[in-house]
Amino acid sequence: FASAPFGQRLGQAYQGGTRVLMGADLQQFLSKLPMDNAKDQAAFRISGFADLKYAVSESREEAPGQPAGQTELSFTGPRRGVASWLASSGPLNGLDFVSPTATMVGAFRLKSPALIFDDITDLVNAIHPGGLAGLTQMEQGLNISLRDDVLRKLTGEIILAMEGTGASEPRGTLLLGVNDPDGLQQTLSRILAAVGMKAMPLTEGGLTSYSILLPDPKKPVEIDYAFAGGYLLIAPSREILAENLRIHASGGSLSKSQEFRSSLPGGPSSEASALIYQDFGPAMKAFAKQAQPELARLLGQLKGDGKPATVRLTANETSIRAASSNSRFDVATVLIVAAIAIPNLLRSRMMANESAAAGTMRTINTAQVTYAVSYPARGYAASLAVLGPGHGDCSSKGDVSEANACLLDSELGGAACASGKWCTKGAFRYSVSAICKNRLCRDYVAVATPVDESHGTKSF
Repeated sequence: FASAPFGQRLGQAYQGGTRVLMGADLQQFLSKLPMDNAKDQAAFRISGFADLKYAVSESREEAPGQPAGQTELSFTGPRRGVASWLASSGPLNGLDFVSPTATMVGAFRLKSPALIFDDITDLVNAIHPGGLAGLTQMEQGLNISLRDDVLRKLTGEIILAMEGTGASEPRGTLLLGVNDPDGLQQTLSRILAAVGMKAMPLTEGGLTSYSILLPDPKKPVEIDYAFAGGYLLIAPSREILAENLRIHASGGSLSKSQEFRSSLPGGPSSEASALIYQDFGPAMKAFAKQAQPELARLLGQLKGDGKPATVRLTANETSIRAASSNSRFDVATVLIVAAIAIPNLLRSRMMANESAAAGTMRTINTAQVTYAVSYPARGYAASLAVLGPGHGDCSSKGDVSEANACLLDSELGGAACASGKWCTKGAFRYSVSAICKNRLCRDYVAVATPVDESHGTKSF
């Protein structure tokens, strides 16, 4: 093993000393992925992750200025597709607008957002041809090109800063690098005008900021933004926006603070492909109050000395490396992300299931209207099976009849989907029934209900 390429790669970690080392030959795993579907195979190739080579993660004894933890993803060739979205290392100047009291910051350098859009288009077309038709309709309605009028005007630098935990309400600021602020403002004005809204300008100290009120039944939601120093700053109030601009002008930002600079693994330079910063003290203390007792105790142990911790990501043509300044950072982050993300992912899956069910109900309703127009003597179909192909394949006109109208697929309108019977599609079960007199059905009821409570909470 030590003489094999993978063994040699792991052997490199021992030269500088290591405490915990984990590695995986990803090509071995990828070769065994069950992807018999040609679309899945094509999408996986386009994503660029089919080129993953090795994953190597190591933890070392902590030393001043040296990474305590390090992870590397290597590729068999130049990164491409989604795997190439993270750009090479460079300055993250947007950190000059971030408060030194921020509790969590994510800063990223991405490749051109217009090129990322091209990658997404290729991926969607490989998985679901025509899947971006809705986007095309939206662009026509707003009279814009998302790629050319919005994404081409962004540099790819994105910074999200969160501040406030415990007694104070958390608040966030989003910064986007911009190469054409005037052009982007014109696009934003066109979009707002198309949806019947307007950004209210306010000029103070030679700088113009804009405020938008999003309608809400309880209380309108305020969004404020301004262009400054090559960035679009977005905040939930003009006060926070003004504070970010004051911090930039005074030089008292997070990027200049000694606490932040000393937390950077590998030295004080803030150049990177991405930086993920977290001030463990107040953030984990506030989270522990809301966590289960067992998790709270574990978080208390992981907090250690309470100093801020940072992960620095650096990317080159064939690899992505992540180095952390605190060996506890990775474990704590995983716990926090898991505690927050897993319930959100489950809710997102439920919402997606429910959205798909609502769409299927619209499909059934459309099929019923089409059936009633095509066979007026029968009215509506008495079951899903009548709307489906029955035992035929709908390949010829002879397969289409009032008994099997071929308006639904065999999964939803199979021969077994008789009146009052359930047919399952995805995470929902569907049924259609009707009261008919003399074979004429003037009304019908269509029902959709989740297979079980883990797949959805709504019925239609």
